[in-house]
Amino acid sequence: MAFEIPITDGVPAFDELTALRQWVLFNKDKRPFNPATGLPASTTSPKTWGTFDEACRAGVKSGQFMGVGFVFTAGSGLVGIDLDKCVDGDGRPLPWAQNIIDQINSYTEKSPSGKGFHIFIKGRLPGPRNKKAGVEMYATERYFTVTGHHVDGTPDSIEERQEELNSVYNEIFPSNGNHAIPAQELSEITVDLEASPPFKKFNALIQNDRKFRQTWDHQRKDLLRDGLPDMSSHDLSLAIFGVAHDWSDQEIANLIIAHRVESGREKDILKVQRVKYLEDTIKFARQAHSDGVTDTDAIATHSIRSARDTNNTNEQLNQVSHQIGVEVSRVIMRGRDPSEFYFVIDGEEIRIGNMDQVGRQSHVLARIAEITRRMPDRLQPPRWREYVNLILRVAEYEEALDPRTELFNAVQIYFTKRTVFPADEYQDALPSSHPFLTDDGKTWINLENFYGFVDRHKLIKGITYRDLQNRMTQVKFEKRKFDETIHDERVQRRYWGGIVGEWD
Repeated sequence: MAFEIPITDGVPAFDELTALRQWVLFNKDKRPFNPATGLPASTTSPKTWGTFDEACRAGVKSGQFMGVGFVFTAGSGLVGIDLDKCVDGDGRPLPWAQNIIDQINSYTEKSPSGKGFHIFIKGRLPGPRNKKAGVEMYATERYFTVTGHHVDGTPDSIEERQEELNSVYNEIFPSNGNHAIPAQELSEITVDLEASPPFKKFNALIQNDRKFRQTWDHQRKDLLRDGLPDMSSHDLSLAIFGVAHDWSDQEIANLIIAHRVESGREKDILKVQRVKYLEDTIKFARQAHSDGVTDTDAIATHSIRSARDTNNTNEQLNQVSHQIGVEVSRVIMRGRDPSEFYFVIDGEEIRIGNMDQVGRQSHVLARIAEITRRMPDRLQPPRWREYVNLILRVAEYEEALDPRTELFNAVQIYFTKRTVFPADEYQDALPSSHPFLTDDGKTWINLENFYGFVDRHKLIKGITYRDLQNRMTQVKFEKRKFDETIHDERVQRRYWGGIVGEWD
């Protein structure tokens, strides 16, 4: 049995997938197995999954599996579409399958058999039905075999395709009535501080829905801020309940008003006298219900948006910090074309990346996990979009040094702390990985040693080893392996060499 490792290099889709600990092995029967134990895995038990690297290593070592698979979970915000037995004699998609692939237009790969396709999408499954005539859709408690055999003409990244998914879903399952509803204009709302929510509807929820009752009584810990009820969050949650149970706009408005009046605080009551506040809350609730997101996620998205629209930098930074679970004191956008973004955490600048990387949730969360040793919870796509907009709003712009100048300055400091050996003594430099000269005028630098020095002394903020390699290439440094016998011992070192003065 031949084990196949997916080709992931340079494929943005795999940057997101491999950042998640949701990988299993599969055998010829396509049953999932635990990478750590080799025993059967469960798509509902995360302890039976592993990382992508763990799965690949275990598969190669065992020799009993065919490949790796990715497990879908409710929290990942991903949907998979499985198109089965849908290729012609030339291996091309049949027209009905090609139509789905074209409509979705997200990362698509061939299945292990070569007779089907797997499509990965950012979004949510529009309804409960998920299987019909060669098409299966999953967002949780299932896994996809992953081959890396990318279908030409489809994106190499996992795209947000909720509208397209809704359309395809409704074509395949036309009888389902639970798909996303179109946005509606609100009916006219009036403010009456003595109004009450509809008696029978309200009592039915109070008696039969524990979460609604906890929301009304301010007993939900997830709706607290600094240990106290966050009234706006409670309003939105109550509004979402009203929308879900087909309450009218005025009935929902009366529910919010009654909730505020019951608190008895003047500032709370003043807020619901603003018709626009009521309208905005109900509109957001209807959209959240249409998108199928939880009230907790909708509230978080709303909080991010509200912070973004204020001029309170502290509130904005609090939201930036809250969403990823680590305190961020500043967001810096340095340079242009491209700009580089940095989070200041515990007084240290942490490079997040360029605009493309900031937009990719998996990349940002992985960078945070590297620093904190804890992977933050994944945010639903609407919430992440608002979060990125908040980052852009709060970011402070700084001019960036020219990368060549920055590199030259770092090299000069490095040379003051390291002995630079002359050409006739270069062999003495190799055991300690010190820099040295050669007769052609080139200076040779061991990049591992140099990077350790740069990183330790924070000479180039946020630079990675790969970034440093790219900069050395840009200044026309070449890579070379030195293999010498020194004092009867073989010494091998890799160096980068070039003429420093050419890029001063």
